[in-house]
Amino acid sequence: MKRSVMPTAALCLAVVLAACAGGNTTRETPSPTAVAPATAPQDSPEASASPTAARETAAAGSFTGSACSTTVTDQRVTTDVEVRADATCVLDGVTVDGNVEVKQGGALRVTNSAVDGNIQGEGHRNVTVKGGTVDGNVQLKDGGSATVSGVTIGGDLQSENNTGAQTFSGNAIGDNLQCKGNTSAPAGGGNTVKGDKEDQCSGL
Repeated sequence: MKRSVMPTAALCLAVVLAACAGGNTTRETPSPTAVAPATAPQDSPEASASPTAARETAAAGSFTGSACSTTVTDQRVTTDVEVRADATCVLDGVTVDGNVEVKQGGALRVTNSAVDGNIQGEGHRNVTVKGGTVDGNVQLKDGGSATVSGVTIGGDLQSENNTGAQTFSGNAIGDNLQCKGNTSAPAGGGNTVKGDKEDQCSGL
């Protein structure tokens, strides 16, 4: 009788081990490795860009030229810029492929920008240009106050019949510095002029 029991016990043990092994195989299928794709996605290069770059991109699309009554920064404008009556336009770090014209009562502030053409103010409230370059002329006529400082001007700096205070200092002028008919003679000095310093600006 004892000889018949041991094979039976061995058979039972084999069946149990086989069942356990089969259960382990079933449980291993949905392993943690299988759900790895559910992990959080990595940021794209655009999402990881600096806040400054994002702001520059927004500014670059904010102005397309013509009438300006806002602040424009760090972009290229491929048309003329016009500051209309009583508007205020600020150009900061801007390249203008054309002229900048300030109408009656308009105000313009240009800092560290490049203008391929002229800056012209007629009847303007105020024109301020600091730093940067103007390939053509800076012309101010029949307007109010003005400041032109530290600008490289390819042509003339001209001021005529203006009523407000004006300061022209530290500019590099390719042609002439001409001032006449202004209520008060412009102040300033240290201008490098390849042409002539004339009339009210002869001492600048």
